[in-house]
Amino acid sequence: MKLNYSLFETHKDPSTLLLELDKGLRSTEVGDQAKAIFFFGKLISKYPFPVITNTVVLKLADVFRNRLNFYPYRNSILSLKKKSNNFIRCCILDVIKHSQPHLPKLLNICLLYTSTLPTK
Repeated sequence: MKLNYSLFETHKDPSTLLLELDKGLRSTEVGDQAKAIFFFGKLISKYPFPVITNTVVLKLADVFRNRLNFYPYRNSILSLKKKSNNFIRCCILDVIKHSQPHLPKLLNICLLYTSTLPTK
C-alpha cells in the first residue's frame, strides 16, 4: 500500500492527515507502520491542539498494546510472525518521548493507562 505522505507538507486539515496515517498503521509493511508512527509525532508538533494530541496518543497506545489488531489479515501467518516484533513499540516510545511537551494536553489519562497496561 503506497501512502501519500506529501499531504503532510501541503494539506492543512489534521483530520485528513489522521486518516492517511491510520492507513499507514494498518499496512502489512513494518516500514510503512514505522513511518506512519513518526509522522504522528510530526502531526502532534504541527497541530498541538488537545483533541489532536489525545487522538494520536490514544491510537499509539492502542497499537502499543494490541499490535496484532492492526493487521488487515489477522489470521494469516504473516500477522502471527509480526506480533512479537518490538520495533514498532520502540518507535511508539520514541514518538511519545519527543512529544513530551504536549502530553499535559491529554484529556483522559486514565484511558491512556488502561489502554497500555496489560489486564490480568
